[in-house]
Amino acid sequence: MIKHFNINTFVRAMAFFLLLIIISYIYAFALNEGNSLSLIEKVVASLFYVFGYPSILLLYVFDGLPLYLVILGLLVNSAIYAFLTERVIYLLFRKKRLG
Repeated sequence: MIKHFNINTFVRAMAFFLLLIIISYIYAFALNEGNSLSLIEKVVASLFYVFGYPSILLLYVFDGLPLYLVILGLLVNSAIYAFLTERVIYLLFRKKRLG
């Protein structure tokens, strides 16, 4: 089991990444439809491919994946990124406490 796992940090990070994925998906869809976007909006749209990496790769490999599998993949992505964020925060604060 993982020592000193902070579930509060994990849930907050997962909510943050889910929100970021949803917002970037909307901008990526708008960019894909041919709408003109500002530079910041294009950057946000490109973040969708970064934060949706493993599930988006599967979406391209298995063309026509059902929507519930895509949503499940994005939930798993946000959980992975939230877990990594929680571990980095723990390591940063641990080093601060020790040193």
